[in-house]
Amino acid sequence: MAVASRALRGRVLAAVHSDRPRRSQSPPARALVLSGRSVPAPALLTVGAGVALAVLAILLTAPGRSSQYAGTVFGAGRGASAILRRSDGQAELRVSGLPATTPARAYQVWLLARTGPPRPTDVLFTVSRGGTATVAVPGSLRGVREVIVTSEPRGGSARPSTPPAVSVLLPAAGA
Repeated sequence: MAVASRALRGRVLAAVHSDRPRRSQSPPARALVLSGRSVPAPALLTVGAGVALAVLAILLTAPGRSSQYAGTVFGAGRGASAILRRSDGQAELRVSGLPATTPARAYQVWLLARTGPPRPTDVLFTVSRGGTATVAVPGSLRGVREVIVTSEPRGGSARPSTPPAVSVLLPAAGA
């Protein structure tokens, strides 16, 4: 009788254990538990991809994005340079090694679109003794293919009256 009761006891205990709710049920191997709920891996991948795209969009349109374009300084000595820097929708032109103008003249910034004549800006400047200057380039550069600088009468001109002293080509996709 002892043998039968041990066997019966084993069956009863096995049945009890199998019907009892488990206290800690492991989530599937490819899931994450958030707030006590199991989230499947494909859902996590979808959310992760969405977050990555949002971060990329913010980075591409965020303030602080800048680009630089090297230009050419004509008729200047070694070491002359021109750099157009765009940042946060603003542009500035830095030149060095540019020859000084006469007292009756100044340098003027022009914008050349993909078509049409050069558009004058109201930017007139002279350079320091070392031939350097930094000036803001006004307006949008969208559709502009080249920024040039010419030597003009002190008050500026409606059309360039001399060949460019500086030329900065912009990418074909537009600035």
